[in-house]
Amino acid sequence: MASTVVADRAVVELLAHQTVDGREIEWPVAVVAESPDEWSVVFRSYLCRRSIDGQGHVRPPILPAGDARPGDIVGRHRTALAAGDVDAIVSTFDSDGYLREAIGPYRTHRGTAELRSLYAAWLRDGGIDQQCCTVTDDGVHCAVEYNCIRWGGRELPRQAGIGVYERNPGGLLGAVRIYDDVDPPLELA
Repeated sequence: MASTVVADRAVVELLAHQTVDGREIEWPVAVVAESPDEWSVVFRSYLCRRSIDGQGHVRPPILPAGDARPGDIVGRHRTALAAGDVDAIVSTFDSDGYLREAIGPYRTHRGTAELRSLYAAWLRDGGIDQQCCTVTDDGVHCAVEYNCIRWGGRELPRQAGIGVYERNPGGLLGAVRIYDDVDPPLELA
């Protein structure tokens, strides 16, 4: 189990295990714990259920869109994602940086060439629009809870997700991990 504490909230990444046909399968889960007061804690969990049952699911929003926006490299990454600008997105990553898709660790894309190939396919019809709900940032890790509303030219039902961004010492992205049930348009899947 890996854990990342981000500011006054905890984002916990659990690598859960499931055995299928005698082999162990790993799937990622992110849990956000928020304490709105000294007497209560609210937990929000994010995962890709396709990794469990092989089916697509639409996860309705958990939070409303908010006013908070990430700054620095995370903000640049998300702005480029919404605009569909592959070069700008890839430039936000360290040369050995990676993106781990929501479906699990076997869908990790590392290095400039793999990231460029992934984003070029994902963004060939335009950007991915994610409404920002909350941003929690400790300067190294930034967790952005969002509602995905558009992929390329296709409007989507609003779907909840979280992205966990990890900056390297040079200020670029060393890792982006996504936790959601949002499927790319069928022709990209």
